[in-house]
Amino acid sequence: MSTIYAIRSEIIEDLEKYGVTQSSVLDPELIDDKIVSARLADFDKFVTKLLPLEGFYQTVNNITLTCHKDTRKVGNITFTDKTTYYQADLPVLVANIGWKNIKYFGVHGYDKNLSRLDLADFATRKGARYTSQDPAYTLFGNTLIAKNLAEGFTFALLVAILSDPRTAPDWDNETSEFPTPSEMAVKIMVKNSIIQTPGVPDLVNDSQRALSQPDKPQKGQTEE
Repeated sequence: MSTIYAIRSEIIEDLEKYGVTQSSVLDPELIDDKIVSARLADFDKFVTKLLPLEGFYQTVNNITLTCHKDTRKVGNITFTDKTTYYQADLPVLVANIGWKNIKYFGVHGYDKNLSRLDLADFATRKGARYTSQDPAYTLFGNTLIAKNLAEGFTFALLVAILSDPRTAPDWDNETSEFPTPSEMAVKIMVKNSIIQTPGVPDLVNDSQRALSQPDKPQKGQTEE
């Protein structure tokens, strides 16, 4: 995988070869946004065609878990269980693939993947005969609630598909790998989007025509 910085640089280099030099369409932040949008469009195609989604997952280090006791309200739901529980705010995940949006949530080193439960199972876990003390979590939107964690467990590892990879707390444009299984598809979509910007097609077409025509003889020279 390449970084978003590398993908953006290649896109700008390719466009400049065709004479696209307007700063308004080559703005780095604008292109980064288009790269993220193109990835989501490509992701939707993978989902529709039931293709493997492995290339879209990314590893997010140090998801912060805060410890809570007694009653706490999360959204419209109030927890009254006095057992200790933990809360973490996750980056926004893709929402159209159910629980597949998270592959792993647990300790660093991949030694313990916590069980993911729906609200009903999570709320009644305390009464489960064999699993009542097992670590588990549930989600409310992008808020994660966990319980039965080891004391001192304050940072978790997440492997998931984020709607925008840049929202990961440890993200860096120049060093973080951009999670896409098809860099080429993303580049093509972004370049097509920019070329379709008003005023850009004329420049591209002129450059393509110039590249396809033989050099004209200079003044004072004759064609053979």
